[in-house]
Amino acid sequence: MIIMNVSFIKKRWLLSCLFAFACSACNPYSTASDNTQQLQLAEWKAARQKHSLECIDSARLILKDGDIITRTGNDFTSQGLRQLCQLDATYSHCGIVSISDSNIYVYHALGGEINPDQKLKKETLGNFCDALDNLGFGVFRFPLTADQNGKLHKLLSHHYAAGLPFDMKFDLHTDTAMYCSEFVYKMLEQASAYGFRFRKDTLNGLAYVAPDRIFLHPRCSEIRRYVY
Repeated sequence: MIIMNVSFIKKRWLLSCLFAFACSACNPYSTASDNTQQLQLAEWKAARQKHSLECIDSARLILKDGDIITRTGNDFTSQGLRQLCQLDATYSHCGIVSISDSNIYVYHALGGEINPDQKLKKETLGNFCDALDNLGFGVFRFPLTADQNGKLHKLLSHHYAAGLPFDMKFDLHTDTAMYCSEFVYKMLEQASAYGFRFRKDTLNGLAYVAPDRIFLHPRCSEIRRYVY
């Protein structure tokens, strides 16, 4: 009786192995298929990264001091922030370009885990537009005079040196902390002696300025949009 059971078990084991082999041969998610998919994904990522670097190099040729630069974050928070835009939900974040000794930087107010100290950032163009975190970016321009641009950069330098904190309360009534689009619009208003004014939207009684109210401002020119 024991011998018969062992024989039976061996037959069942052999059939199971044959079945598993057949399934793996037909399964589109087999190891071979997975390897192909991983290779294709790696190639796609490499091509996308190459394209993003080409976009950034292209932007270097057209950017001017004081330009507004926007980006489309690929994380969940950025997707939510885009929904606050009433006219054009392409972009979730924005900053101000500063060109110094042929180096291009972006001043921008950023919160969250990516910026632990929550202070105003001064970041290289490449880091600001990195394809690992973004789907693309845009370049926009206000008609700033030389005097206005000079005032703008004094404001940027002052707030950066002071470590302006990110405004977690999203309160437009205070200037001791600011969120991204608040920082951009207030710098432009102050540098232009309020020659530029920006429309505010409201959500549950809270007034706010979204990125689209900046780059769609009547006096703002769209220079170029890049999509990765």
